[in-house]
Amino acid sequence: MTHRTVTVKARHIRYLLMLAVSALAAIATTACAADRPENAVTLRVFAASSLTDALTEASTAFEAENASVAIETHFAGSSRLRAQLEEGAQADIFISADPRHVDAITHLLVESLITTVATNEMVVALADSTRSIQSLEDLAEPDVKIVIALPDVPAGRYARALLVQMARQADFPSNFDDAVLANIVSEETNVRAVLAKIQLGEADAGFVYRSDLRDTGFRHLTIPNQNPADIAYVAAVLRDSPHHDAAQAFLDFLISDEGQQILASQGFFVPVTATP
Repeated sequence: MTHRTVTVKARHIRYLLMLAVSALAAIATTACAADRPENAVTLRVFAASSLTDALTEASTAFEAENASVAIETHFAGSSRLRAQLEEGAQADIFISADPRHVDAITHLLVESLITTVATNEMVVALADSTRSIQSLEDLAEPDVKIVIALPDVPAGRYARALLVQMARQADFPSNFDDAVLANIVSEETNVRAVLAKIQLGEADAGFVYRSDLRDTGFRHLTIPNQNPADIAYVAAVLRDSPHHDAAQAFLDFLISDEGQQILASQGFFVPVTATP
């Protein structure tokens, strides 16, 4: 069974190692392609970049249990994937890190086949060389270099909303959000690109998802008063997909016990709509 992944490459050695492992896995699964039935289905899945590791693992597990289905994953920022779908890109499933991008294209979706598969929360990742940042308040200090996702990217929208929320709290100055935003040195098209900038030492801190830090060893700051349900990964089947049944079976797998265990092991939270 063939599992193909399209995603953004990072230059840091840890990412190169991860890519090497993924390549070896792809070679191993390609060897199984000859065993697939002639009527095998290939599901094309457009998914938020923060799901890269979790969805790759879940896809492999699903394929192992469903010999007649192969999963082809394409990862990018949710806003970019939505734009591609609006422009006519072909896919069977769309998984967004922000329900708004699903809501915006309901005319392209099977509305009865929309489900929340995971939730998440934001944290602030710190570069290895950064020792002056010990608290969230330090992000507003002059000369701190911060990287964040673009405003139309879910991770960027969530981060900015949290900054506004913090500025309204008694523990932070009223201009905290403006001071932090003034320290931004780069805005990225997806959250994995934010993490790469931190890993490469091109910024002191960056807003990423909790799940992105799994096994990275990064120091990070926790952002208080978050509701993980506010960051929901919503999956939908495309109306023009010729494989509705297979697509629904994959979504059912993602919210099954096994699928949720995989997502949880990758740092995600179980949504209340799932069946743990």
